[in-house]
Amino acid sequence: MESWIAFAILVFLFVAARVYVTSPNKKLPPGPPGLPLIGNIHQLDNKSLWVTFRQWTHQYGPILYLNVAGQPTVILGNHKTAADLLDRRAAIYSDRPRWIVLEILTGGLVFAFCRQNDIWKRMRRSSHEALNPQIARQYFMFQEREATLLIDQLRKQPALYEEHLDRAGASLALSTIYGLPTVTDSHDARIVRVDEFTQRFLKAAMPGTYLVEYFTWMSHLPRWMSPWRKYAEDWFKRDSVWFESLFTDVIKRLEDGTQPPCVASTLLEEQDKKSFSGIREAAWMCATLYIGSAETTSGQMMWFVLAMTLYPEVQRKAQEEIDRVVGRDRTPTFKDFDALTYIRAIVKETLRWRPVGPIGIPHRLVQDDWYEGYFLPKGTICMANIW
Repeated sequence: MESWIAFAILVFLFVAARVYVTSPNKKLPPGPPGLPLIGNIHQLDNKSLWVTFRQWTHQYGPILYLNVAGQPTVILGNHKTAADLLDRRAAIYSDRPRWIVLEILTGGLVFAFCRQNDIWKRMRRSSHEALNPQIARQYFMFQEREATLLIDQLRKQPALYEEHLDRAGASLALSTIYGLPTVTDSHDARIVRVDEFTQRFLKAAMPGTYLVEYFTWMSHLPRWMSPWRKYAEDWFKRDSVWFESLFTDVIKRLEDGTQPPCVASTLLEEQDKKSFSGIREAAWMCATLYIGSAETTSGQMMWFVLAMTLYPEVQRKAQEEIDRVVGRDRTPTFKDFDALTYIRAIVKETLRWRPVGPIGIPHRLVQDDWYEGYFLPKGTICMANIW
């Protein structure tokens, strides 16, 4: 009897060793050692994840593996790895992971974070058609108007530059998406309300904010034990009412002939082609574009101000180009765009130097893959560390 037990143990050990040696998981990309069960979750600092990721990619290489409470996660640390996987293999890397709280908070209607479903396809196609380079030309007037007002406010109250930049970004987004008149007050109720939503949204999207994102079994807890669920459901109802009111106001202005060209009016005029499931879906489509434009615009302008402060010699060269091309008797317009080569270079360099999103939106791998000799299992979350 004992000999049979010993033989069975030997067979088990042999099979286990063979599985271990031949397992693709043995060839995962390198990364920092973690702890049993929780993996590397204790090493993730939400305040500056991009800095931590940068340090790790310098230490372990441009493709970094993390175990986040059992969730395989890969950080892409340079342009080549990001382009190879997210661009050239987009067919299997374009899905999104599931954010449980964010999905409830937005009803699954923020297409930038949607899985590859019909809603994502409709909204992605619609956003491209409403904001493609040809259509975007009709929004130039909004940008030129906001630029003129911003310069005037900065001249009169330079100490309030941050408020002026926030107002300009939000006002431009409201004009472009809904065709609303310029908002002159940075404390306007519409700006405050949408900014508050943006903060809720970004908080829910930040890794580590809610434990249910790591321990998904918590999503099956009853509502009275899940304060995050009640919070998200209640805000989704309130935000939906407001976003739908913004969209239906565009419908009313179109009917009485007072609506200027904007993203929402373009969607309504082409609605049959888009086949939205209803007003709510179209309204959240516009809200998504606001989220992705207002704060990013003002944030990038803040970095531009810092760059000009740190590098005054660049500012002088930029002013010299404007004086030479535009002169002193008018402000620049999009007609001067092609001739302002140094200005365009500064803008691109600011975007490279300090991107407003230091970590790209996470992608999800839909099937097993190999890259540079490393195995990437299906379901792996991939993030480009842009910073």
